[in-house]
Amino acid sequence: MALCLFGASLTVAGKVKDFSADQVYTDSTGKVRNTGKIFFTSEKMRMEGLGMGAPSSEKQNDMVVVVRKDRGVHWMINNTKKAYFERGIDEKEMESLSGLVKEAEVKVLGTEKIQGYKCTKRQVTTHVEIMGFKKKSQSVQWISEDFPMPLRIQNEDGSTTELKNIKEGRQPGSLFELPSGYTQVSNIFELIDDSSGETPRRKMRQEESDSKEEDKSSISESLKKYLPKGFKLPGSGQ
Repeated sequence: MALCLFGASLTVAGKVKDFSADQVYTDSTGKVRNTGKIFFTSEKMRMEGLGMGAPSSEKQNDMVVVVRKDRGVHWMINNTKKAYFERGIDEKEMESLSGLVKEAEVKVLGTEKIQGYKCTKRQVTTHVEIMGFKKKSQSVQWISEDFPMPLRIQNEDGSTTELKNIKEGRQPGSLFELPSGYTQVSNIFELIDDSSGETPRRKMRQEESDSKEEDKSSISESLKKYLPKGFKLPGSGQ
């Protein structure tokens, strides 16, 4: 997610080069579901409070992502476990992911001020193709010429992500460094904290096994939303 946001920020020119802000996620009913922090400076970004980790656990907000484009690397950091996972920024991989978007249509809906910044309100429709399956998605974005990323994004379901309490100015360099004494792990499954004592990998395998035992020909609910309307497995009633 962080890489996607960072990539998007490079496509929007802006006068504001350094800032911190609250990143507030609100559901379709207007209820705030998650509030994180974002710190941004030239070729560096830090995101805190991503809502990752153990479900219904306060520890989930102790996850941090730091993106260092200047070093070609990004880190996922678990402060609870004092551990981090490191991965390089693969430009070719990012290009291939961008290539999944076959088409994007932009419709200007007018102008509006968000957090004191004059924004162009745009409706963006994208057509994504993955393994032969096509999916259309639509969002509304508020973009300012003065800011390096959208100030608000509203999804099809009515949920929104908005930057609030924006403070322009230089950010401490220490925010974009690894904490001393933290242990590097080899994969993301080792990093994510799970208060139940079960690793995410083990839980995922168990859920897959249970699902297969129930109905080997069924399609999981999480997968259905990505498939074309009316798609059915051969020989199944789904």
